[in-house]
Amino acid sequence: VLATRADADERLAEIAHHYARTLDDSGLEKGAAYARRAGDAALRLRAFDEAERLYQLGLDLLARRRSDDPAARAELLVALGGARDRAGETGSATRAFLEAAEAARRTGRRDLLSRAALGYHAELGLPDGSWRDEQHVALLEEAIAPWGDEDHPLHALLLARLAVALYFTRDRSRRVELSGRALAMARRLGDARALARVLLARHHALWGPDARER
Repeated sequence: VLATRADADERLAEIAHHYARTLDDSGLEKGAAYARRAGDAALRLRAFDEAERLYQLGLDLLARRRSDDPAARAELLVALGGARDRAGETGSATRAFLEAAEAARRTGRRDLLSRAALGYHAELGLPDGSWRDEQHVALLEEAIAPWGDEDHPLHALLLARLAVALYFTRDRSRRVELSGRALAMARRLGDARALARVLLARHHALWGPDARER
């Protein structure tokens, strides 16, 4: 079964490269989609460099189209940022997520903007250094706004991530409020995965000698 799957995954890359030789928009769109699927397959195997190469191929194919597709571009950029982050390429990963956010704005899709904002920096850990990343905070707040009062896993994760991003500030009460909202939302949703990530983020956001919340 694994051998069959490996063969199938390899075929995805071959098909993507086949469509790379086409000149029409339809073929380029198909090639980008196959490149995305091949990149996902490489990522599952922890072949981060190969995943990055395939996601970049998909972006290159989209760039050759006469008509723009910001949603497909945003999806590929989020995937590219994730591959770079897992490979330890933090700076280039951040740039990919910022490009993804820009493409997402053009689509008006809050889910894409949310995923770009969540990809920025490490997985719900403390911010790098000992300073507040204003660019990240602004992006998170922008991504949170379209959700209003709606319960959604992405909304809960954004609130939790913002609480962590504000760690190096004196406004601990806001971190308590944001992480509390995220926790209550995740519990209402009954989403175990989101709940686990929110709990971890709350631990990071409130970590310190004066932490009392449980």
